[in-house]
Amino acid sequence: MQKSLFEGMLPPAAIVVEAEPFMWHSGLWSEESLYIERSVPKRKREFTAGRNCLRRALMLLGQPEVAIGVGSNREPLLPAGFVGSITHTDKYCAAALLHEKAGISIGIDAEPKESLDREVVDFILRPSEKDHANDLQRNYLGFPWDRMIFSAKEAFHKAFFRVWPVMLDFLDAEVQIEPNSGRFDVRLPDLWHGSIHRKHYVGCFRFSHDLILTTAMLPIRR
Repeated sequence: MQKSLFEGMLPPAAIVVEAEPFMWHSGLWSEESLYIERSVPKRKREFTAGRNCLRRALMLLGQPEVAIGVGSNREPLLPAGFVGSITHTDKYCAAALLHEKAGISIGIDAEPKESLDREVVDFILRPSEKDHANDLQRNYLGFPWDRMIFSAKEAFHKAFFRVWPVMLDFLDAEVQIEPNSGRFDVRLPDLWHGSIHRKHYVGCFRFSHDLILTTAMLPIRR
């Protein structure tokens, strides 16, 4: 199996499938089509690629192919015993899948390697993160660190939701990038919800030719 862009960023037991050209426009099951029948073509294309990637990942883990529905917060409804995550841009789509017995929830994200629009920065980055991104930009020119922080939050939110079904706001999490190690820290400085006792998590990042890639892993509660 060809290595994915996420190679080495997830546990060895995780399967990552990246969309091939045909997976963007065919192969969707009729049960799945119901979820996007009123969606715009772009959304249909991305949804189709994501479901096809997840189904192939299930097959590679020895499971029968099934229709993959949509949860109340747009998360993919995977078969019992599995955890996984989907990400897509206009040109890239991937799905990661792992047996639940591994005890880890995973989240992946891919973003275009370009800065965020100024109009959305205040909704995504805390003031301290804006300062952090500016500091990184001064020392590591040519990399969109504001988008990196956004991607880290996306990956973290996906993994977090599998463990605690709480929809986080972007400003609930605070990300600190460690540029030389390829890692980032995520803290939940102001959040207290039920049994969320741990407030510090670690993820990984990587720049490819034209993408930002991030992963997050959280222990599943027993």
